[in-house]
Amino acid sequence: MTTITMASRAAASLVLPAAPATPAPIADAAQHAEKAIPTCTWQPPDAGMECSQPLGSGHPTLCILHNPAGDKDVAEFDRAVQAKIDQEETNPQIPQVDLTGVVFPSGIQPLRRAFSKPVNFSWARFAGQADFRYSRFSGDAEFRNVRFAADANFAYTRFGGQAHFWGAEFAGETAFVGAAFHREANFSSVQFSSTGDFQGTRFEGDVDFSHSKVGKALNFQHISFPSSNMDFSVLFQDMVLERARSVRFEDMDLSRVSFLRTDVTQVHFVGCSWGHRADPLLWPLPLRGPRVLSQRRVVLFDELDLETAPDKDQASRDRRLVADLYRQLRQNLEASRQEAEAGHFYIGQMEMRRRDPSNPPLYRLMVSLYRVLAMYGESYLRPPFFYLLFASIAALFYLSGGLETGSGTVQASVTGLTWTQLPEFARGYVQAMVQALSAVGMLGGAINSKTWWVPAVYYVNMLLGTFLLGFFVVAVGRHFKR
Repeated sequence: MTTITMASRAAASLVLPAAPATPAPIADAAQHAEKAIPTCTWQPPDAGMECSQPLGSGHPTLCILHNPAGDKDVAEFDRAVQAKIDQEETNPQIPQVDLTGVVFPSGIQPLRRAFSKPVNFSWARFAGQADFRYSRFSGDAEFRNVRFAADANFAYTRFGGQAHFWGAEFAGETAFVGAAFHREANFSSVQFSSTGDFQGTRFEGDVDFSHSKVGKALNFQHISFPSSNMDFSVLFQDMVLERARSVRFEDMDLSRVSFLRTDVTQVHFVGCSWGHRADPLLWPLPLRGPRVLSQRRVVLFDELDLETAPDKDQASRDRRLVADLYRQLRQNLEASRQEAEAGHFYIGQMEMRRRDPSNPPLYRLMVSLYRVLAMYGESYLRPPFFYLLFASIAALFYLSGGLETGSGTVQASVTGLTWTQLPEFARGYVQAMVQALSAVGMLGGAINSKTWWVPAVYYVNMLLGTFLLGFFVVAVGRHFKR
């Protein structure tokens, strides 16, 4: 009995010392204490990455980066944002520098630096000037829905990846002078409340300014695009230009630029070049002749794009839109007394009408004849050419049917003509030619002939000659109008 009790006590004495050595609960408590440190609760609007920065900015739920207060410590903010950029740039496990929704106060240090990773500024707010001059973005740069309350300066910045400014708002002056976009540049749905300057900007990929709104001025001068033989597009579609007279395109190649559904009637185009294409010289036959029978004309990128449209109904609607764009550009140049240059766009406008299948066939036929005879009133060489051609043909009819003159009847047959009859035929043909040429406006008076169809030919001769004379006067007026 005593032996068992002593053994039990001995066993208990061996077990008891191990009880105090239990560090696991203490370690769990330390980890729990670390996890309990409050972090920023900012949520991105587009379900992106959440913020994990600790609190400490004086705001109960937001860190200093997302605190919207205008009086937060600028020096502390600069240290925090630079530390975040440095940490995410150097950490190989983090795919991008995430500055989503950051509220940049006034007076911050310029963000001039090289970003080796993709950078996301989406939903950020800049209360003061945003200075990105000479920065380098090696990866994609996201500025979607960013609000720039003051000036934004991206002069001489290099965008190595895609640059997205979709939905951004520029309240102050915006400068992309000398900037380079090596891939896609998306400025769709951007609002420029003040001046936007893109002088000397180089674009090497697709460019999209569609649905943007310009409050004051927008300047595109000496813009560089990729080679014209590359597949790219520059879209200025559906834009709202509140002060169109302050929008300027100067010294640019606009051969692949689309202005569809944007009113460009008052936009300034100075020294710009447009696309060209070769069309049949006379009748638009399906099989075109050699180059000598073709002529070059100005063509918009939107017209060329229609040729690849699979939907014919959509293409018909777009032809009317392209025709309206040609009309706006014509009115634009006419307002600046550039009638000859405006004629190129009038030809494009009429070509869209001629090719529009929704127009009645008779209308399209008449427009086609107008094209052949006078290039829609823009050629002052075609009417005299066709006037002489029709007069020479009419003279043959007069000579064949017999033409009554003061010295008798002038009549000769073209068939069976011998060399001895040639002088007499020539004299008669000259008289008939004079009659045909003077048929315009009945300048030569009524024609007399014993053949019934000669007067009919004369009236056709008179009608065509009068129309051609009118086309000639219109063309001369358009080309030489002061």
